Amino acid sequence: MRLTNAEKVAEFTIKHLELSTGIKAHTIRIWEQRYQLFSPDRQGNNVRVYSNEDLQKILNISLLYKAGLKISKIAKLSNSQLQEKVKGLALTQPDGQTPGIQEQLIIAMINMDEPAFEKIISSQIIKFGFEKTITEVLFPFLNKTGLMWQIDMINPSQEHFASNIIRQKLIVAIDGQAALMNPKEKKYIFFLPENELHEFSLLFYNYIARSKGKNTIYLGQTVPIDGLEAIIKNINPNYLVTIITQPLEIEINHYLQNISSLFPSITVLASGYQVLNQNIESRQNLILFKNYKEFLNFV
Repeated sequence: MRLTNAEKVAEFTIKHLELSTGIKAHTIRIWEQRYQLFSPDRQGNNVRVYSNEDLQKILNISLLYKAGLKISKIAKLSNSQLQEKVKGLALTQPDGQTPGIQEQLIIAMINMDEPAFEKIISSQIIKFGFEKTITEVLFPFLNKTGLMWQIDMINPSQEHFASNIIRQKLIVAIDGQAALMNPKEKKYIFFLPENELHEFSLLFYNYIARSKGKNTIYLGQTVPIDGLEAIIKNINPNYLVTIITQPLEIEINHYLQNISSLFPSITVLASGYQVLNQNIESRQNLILFKNYKEFLNFV
């Protein structure tokens, strides 16, 4: 697995390597000193800086290490041998094991290698099913890439590359559930408030509801309240489902109280970082849920 087409040599700190692999900086430093794994440059303040090649190497080392190989044996491999070992790993692992999946996805994302990225996701879906792949592989990956983007380890195009592929997977999966919708079942409207753009969780909950035969209408991002009112008059749903991950122009509690009071006969299901980390006043038709397992109680 090789990082390619870099327009410039990126500089990463040991904390960046820790974030990418999950291996503690202290451990990486010990490996570096004991096995001479890297030869990092030094900044003016004597801080070690690592290159794209170093990042590739520690990602591959991490993948093999998590698969059970001893670091003393991994350290003896040349770069080409290391990469060959990683390529062969997927062929030798039994079903039910996913060593280094996060590292594989990160490398494919940085390379913008769509066939590799698609192959990794498909292999996980075959092994574990769609729901488990989303919740245990792709959502943690997206959380990690979000942090990597915030500290400039990856650029926006790389983050968009990965997120758009995952979004497409979700949309295709949702379309595949259309035949399961039962006209006699309850109706759900899925929407995000104005200026809220993070829709992965909402798409996934839409998928869950459809897979259970529920009637769902997906409105998506940045839906104004007046637009929501107009649709509700025509649809008369049983549930409104929303996710709030970013601050809104108005206070979150006020927004949810307003929604639930405008539609007293409809159950409002709300989740997301901004919802779960604030003191939201309780109302009979306003229910907060933490994750998809809790969401299952309502479908």
